[in-house]
Amino acid sequence: MDEKTIREEYLRRQIEGSDRWNLVLMLYDACLMGLNLAKQRVAEKDLEGTHTAIIRAQNIIFELIGSLNFDAGGEIATNLANLYTFMNQRLIEANLKKRVAEIDQVIVLMTGLRETWQAVIAKSGQAKTEIKLDGGKTPFASEKVGDKPKKQPLYGPGKGPLPPGTPPKRISIKG
Repeated sequence: MDEKTIREEYLRRQIEGSDRWNLVLMLYDACLMGLNLAKQRVAEKDLEGTHTAIIRAQNIIFELIGSLNFDAGGEIATNLANLYTFMNQRLIEANLKKRVAEIDQVIVLMTGLRETWQAVIAKSGQAKTEIKLDGGKTPFASEKVGDKPKKQPLYGPGKGPLPPGTPPKRISIKG
């Protein structure tokens, strides 16, 4: 096996062995890595590399939006969706103008969310168990890795936090 195949297999096993709470943390980490790569590509004046890194970060943000359970999460889920949508809009602007300022804004917000999420997991003392909201519901969709995704009719014109006509996107952690 070559080094890339070994890395991909390790990542696949890490993802499959994680609960949904740690998967969210992994998405935050992957998004931050993509954002930092985008900043580096802007500095190098690599237009295609900048675009690719920003799109990867946007895809992760779409995945985070898709993981929200609006029924159980209520106002928290709605606020997170609005924040993710704002971040996406800033990244659209960063991609159009190839500027670091917008990327930095998203990094600050994403870092704060990551630190908060990590603190919630640590405070619960149960990184491998579910965290429940009032009423015993979880704020995220209850699908597991490998399960068939649940249909969430939260997208499309007037139905959710994304701009009308913007479909949710699935990402590949590999590339």
